[in-house]
Amino acid sequence: MSKQDKVWMDSEVPTVTVIHSENRNADLSVVDNFEPDEAVAEVTYSQPLATYDGKLHEDDIDKVLGYAWRWTNNVDGSWSRKEEKLSDDDGLLFENGDYNKDVKVLLPNPTHADKVWGRRSSMVGDLFIVNTKSGSIMYSVDNFGFSNLNDKIKNAINENTVGESI
Repeated sequence: MSKQDKVWMDSEVPTVTVIHSENRNADLSVVDNFEPDEAVAEVTYSQPLATYDGKLHEDDIDKVLGYAWRWTNNVDGSWSRKEEKLSDDDGLLFENGDYNKDVKVLLPNPTHADKVWGRRSSMVGDLFIVNTKSGSIMYSVDNFGFSNLNDKIKNAINENTVGESI
């Protein structure tokens, strides 16, 4: 089997835990009215990767994060309402273009006036955790792309502990 034909083994399939943060500004500083962050979804990346060789490379991670981003955004329906068809205010059915079987919703959707609403789209300041068999990496959603928070945390620890024993 060539690398291009490689498909995921069950234990290798990466997932992304999506955490909607109501507490961060675009610069990741905490807002005044603190509310707990909520893990709202787990997205399974079951697509084959041409470059897959048993490890996830940076380009692969970008694809996995991009997939989670797309499928936790309300573009043409509701990603969190796990229905292939939705109804409008007149009761007419339409295709839910944001339905994806690879997205597991982790919390109940909000209701208002006995109507079930979907969850908000992912946005800047939210956290995406890429989970693989070899570990997890936390990313923040930036204005353009994602930042690896594991690297930022390591750098901050190293900067603050230079010359100290830890």
